[in-house]
Amino acid sequence: MVSNVADKLKQYPTVINPVLDAVEAISQRCQDELTSTESLDDSVIRDMMSANHALLCVLGVNHPAIEKVCRMTHDHGLTSKLTGAGGGGCVITFLPAETPEEKTQDIISQLTNQGYECWKTLVGGPGVGLHFGEPNTDFIIPTALQSRAKLCHIL
Repeated sequence: MVSNVADKLKQYPTVINPVLDAVEAISQRCQDELTSTESLDDSVIRDMMSANHALLCVLGVNHPAIEKVCRMTHDHGLTSKLTGAGGGGCVITFLPAETPEEKTQDIISQLTNQGYECWKTLVGGPGVGLHFGEPNTDFIIPTALQSRAKLCHIL
């Protein structure tokens, strides 16, 4: 997938460079929203995820299985996007804090019945860390930003 994007960039630099710039701007906007001291604006996250997914599709890294998951979650009023290198690997779905557990379990059940695996996790936490010391005496130096994990989940 990455080599296909590189080929498109070589062939159409005036088209692909702005797409890549937009992807970067979206990532920055999401980081700003997730690390803000203000309350989380779910609509910003949903809008940015949708725009990012559309741009990744323009780059050609989508896959029919990814689009199927995105349609299924969209039918439940949720926002999903591909993640990773694309090509059918993994999709993330934003679950705002007020998402009823029944809704979450319903979409997980539907996805599982279609052969997809689902993992529910929180956004945030210390992220990547450096571990020093001997076993049982380690300490961690966080190297990633913490976001407001209690406010939303990723499916």
